[in-house]
Amino acid sequence: PGDAMNKAEALKTVLEAAGEGKVAGADGEWYQGYVEKANQLDLSIADAGNWGAPVTREELAKMMYELGDFHTGTYSGEFQDLKASDPIASIAAVLKEEGIITGQEGCKYFNPDGEANRAEVATIISRFLDATEGDRLVEDLDNVDLGDYGFEEFEGADPTGGYDNEGFPEFDNEGEDFSLLKVTFQ
Repeated sequence: PGDAMNKAEALKTVLEAAGEGKVAGADGEWYQGYVEKANQLDLSIADAGNWGAPVTREELAKMMYELGDFHTGTYSGEFQDLKASDPIASIAAVLKEEGIITGQEGCKYFNPDGEANRAEVATIISRFLDATEGDRLVEDLDNVDLGDYGFEEFEGADPTGGYDNEGFPEFDNEGEDFSLLKVTFQ
C-alpha cells in the first residue's frame, strides 16, 4: 500500500472505479484503451505521457475533479503549500470541501508534486465514490425509460402538497398510502 502508483495504474483504477472503463480494441500498451477513454472524457491526464512515472497528487486530484463534475471553487487558504494563483488551488479547495482529500500533516499541506501511493489512491477513490454516488444514480435514472424496466407512473399522481426544498413532491393524503410508481416484475 505504501508503494507509489504509476500514472497508467492510477488512470485504470480511477476510470474503472468511476464506471467509465476503457476503449476496447486499442492498439499498443495495456493501458492505451484507458488513455483513449481519458481523451474521450477530456481528462487532463490524457496528455501526461510517461505512463510508467508515479502519479502525483495534483494529477490524481484533477482526475477526480474532472470526473466528478463538481462546482467551480474559490481557493481561500485551505492548504499552506498552495497559493490562490496555483492552477490546482481551486480544485483542491473543492475536493477538500467535498471530503475527498484532507491533506497531509494535520490537513495543512496538499503536496501537489508528491507521489500518490496505492493506499492514498484507494482512499481518495473511495471518498470520491461516496461523494458522487447519489449524483451518478440520479444521472443514470434520468436517462432510463422506466417502462422498459416494469415501472409505470402512477395514474393521477399530483403533488397536492407542492414540492419540498430539494424538489421532491409532497402529498397531503391524510395518512393514506400513496405511491408515485407502480413496479411490475415479469
